[in-house]
Amino acid sequence: MKKVLLLNPPAKDLILRHNYSSYTSKAGYYWPSTDLLVLSGVLSGHFDLYMIDAIVQRISARDCLKMVKEIGPDAVIFVSGTASWKGDFEFISELKKYFSPLILISSGMMLKNGSQIMQDNNFLDATILNFVDSSVVDYIKEGKGGVNLLWRENGKIFGNEVISCTENFSYVIPRHELFPLRRYKMPLLKRKPFTCITASFGCPFKCSFCIDSILGYQKRSVKNILDELQYIKELGIKEVMFSDATFTANKKHVLEICEGMHKLSLDLAWSCNVHASTIDKELVRGMKEAGCHLVGIGIESGSEDILIEYSKSTTKEKIRQAISICKSLKVETLGYFIIGLPGEDKSKILSTIKFGLELDPTLASFSIATPDIGTKLWEDCLSRRLISTEYQEFDSSKTSVIKLKEVSPEDVIHFKNMAYLKFYLRPNKIFNLFRFFLKRNNISDFFEFSIGFLKNIFFT
Repeated sequence: MKKVLLLNPPAKDLILRHNYSSYTSKAGYYWPSTDLLVLSGVLSGHFDLYMIDAIVQRISARDCLKMVKEIGPDAVIFVSGTASWKGDFEFISELKKYFSPLILISSGMMLKNGSQIMQDNNFLDATILNFVDSSVVDYIKEGKGGVNLLWRENGKIFGNEVISCTENFSYVIPRHELFPLRRYKMPLLKRKPFTCITASFGCPFKCSFCIDSILGYQKRSVKNILDELQYIKELGIKEVMFSDATFTANKKHVLEICEGMHKLSLDLAWSCNVHASTIDKELVRGMKEAGCHLVGIGIESGSEDILIEYSKSTTKEKIRQAISICKSLKVETLGYFIIGLPGEDKSKILSTIKFGLELDPTLASFSIATPDIGTKLWEDCLSRRLISTEYQEFDSSKTSVIKLKEVSPEDVIHFKNMAYLKFYLRPNKIFNLFRFFLKRNNISDFFEFSIGFLKNIFFT
């Protein structure tokens, strides 16, 4: 049986690469790559599987090369992204010099113009465009191409960047035990150890800055999800994060999952990402009864104009209502905000910071706008010459690459840091977070989160 290695390549920083996205962890949190977890299920039973997470295991490039050589895989599937692709490609190119496994990549940056990137980097043998699809199995087994793949054959690239989706999908339960689960951390984690699970692929919403907007949308079989949750519990895992872009995209699907979790008495704590327009009391109550204690909400901006311009499909009032419903039902909230989108000036950025303070979610994440390759924002930035090159390295946690009319890149970073300081350095916020971690016997996590937060501000 062929050997397949799932690889999260080494890097100097704590870079998250998952679900076609990549960025530096802002405060020491880290979870398993969604792409690799799902692929461990898709490939299970067909190959001998190995896994190296060089980031969270703190494995150097030299030691990682040594480990790969000792395994001697027939194929290596690695994750990459815009925050680290140059170093990732350099490492994989070096790896292929020592022996010649098939090299496959799963990365959001390959979803548009992936053929050209493969042509420019001849160590890449194939690109996985939809990591829940099983075409990759036949490719590794017999060299057969298929849907949702780009592949190299006799020096030419075949396939195209059209992602094929079915209405529903399922796959063999992922091999969570291959991953170093006890090393993963997340803010406001209620129990340990934890892992990730996928309930859907892509997203039905069309936010023009988000890579998920170009993926289409498909739901995973509820039975398949519940089977994995039972398996996770048997492994001794006590908490899961649904890593979907929008877990609540289909209310009926979510309530069926929650009903199943409740009937099976799984007693798992969990969290997920939601869209403000999908939130109502019935849904949040059902989620909480099934174990949900934290939801992440894409708030993005305090400007109605910006929400409309970037097809956010919500309003400030709907966002207020969503946060209010979660608070009333005692479900913690993590608000996601973006600073530095084209069309923003200082007043609009300040309105975002003000809106964050008004909403006062349990946690807030302020990211720098980045033109993820393939998104409408990327296309607009190229056509308007707001970015210097088609392919570059950028990191929404650290770097500003979009040229705005009235705000410099240095100002964008300054406003990002200002937002964090204003939000977190309030006496009530410090006290409430300390009390929250204390109640969960996670005081060490509170101090680690605080140190990571300060590093993110003062060493950006």
